[in-house]
Amino acid sequence: MRAKEFLAHRKDIIHYYSHVKKAIRDLYPLRGDRSRTEAYFNRYLFADARRRVDENFVLREDEVDHAIALEVRVEILRVIAEDDSFMFAYNIIAEGRNEFCDFDTMQLCEPREEDAYAVQEMKALYGNDKEEWQQAVEAIIHCLLEYLNLQLSEEQLAQKDELWILVREFYNNYCKPYIIKNETDELKEILARKEVEIAELKQLIDHLAGKLSRYLNATAKDGMTVAEITLTFYYLFDALGVNFSNSDKTQWARFIHTLSGKSFHRIRESLSFDFDNKNTQKNLRNVATLFAELFPQIKNKIENDMKPLL
Repeated sequence: MRAKEFLAHRKDIIHYYSHVKKAIRDLYPLRGDRSRTEAYFNRYLFADARRRVDENFVLREDEVDHAIALEVRVEILRVIAEDDSFMFAYNIIAEGRNEFCDFDTMQLCEPREEDAYAVQEMKALYGNDKEEWQQAVEAIIHCLLEYLNLQLSEEQLAQKDELWILVREFYNNYCKPYIIKNETDELKEILARKEVEIAELKQLIDHLAGKLSRYLNATAKDGMTVAEITLTFYYLFDALGVNFSNSDKTQWARFIHTLSGKSFHRIRESLSFDFDNKNTQKNLRNVATLFAELFPQIKNKIENDMKPLL
């Protein structure tokens, strides 16, 4: 049974008749276009899904209330179940397909196969409906001509093609702009929503970048400071017979920079040691602990250097 016949003959079993009738009426011209059908459902028939994820949820104009949205979709599904020209709409409801939340939680039943053959059959039905619509409009025009008692010649009445040209001109001049305006408004609303989502994602990225930066800084603190690294190399080089008397500090800085990745300039500045300085004493204790297990002799030398001069 076609959807319009179901609405006409089984009105008494449709609890939310006004909502269902409006949705079916609105979906009729969209049936052959999957994306426009999906846009309609997202705009008007999935308030319950949108409410799950929208903290500032406000019901839109003409949108079916979230409290009854599921029941309305179920009733729409019942009306279009035997009308294959509504295949896209049927599958959207069956899968719970929407742009707001997980489809699985909204699924009602198994969708129909949308293979090439099924789509072709659906478009054929859709095309037949358009022919039926044209025939209906033609009948209405004839009724209007008779009602208005317009005296047209037989030749004029026979010129149906010209009459259809007038109908198409009326559609293009008055109806189509209105439809396009509605579609433009919906697209603007979708675009605005996407811009908000993009802004939220940018904010999330900035937040995560901040957390990552703080994590990296915290991780860096777990390693040795530049001052501790230069002291470590100072005692290692000294054990190998390399010191400031027989080598250049710039060469040291270049070597340590290449090996550690630390700033060349900070390393070069740190190669001037003040062993009486409080911070240097602290760094010496940390470095001595590093050498304690593998190089106890170096550890002893560091501890000796830490002793104040008499």
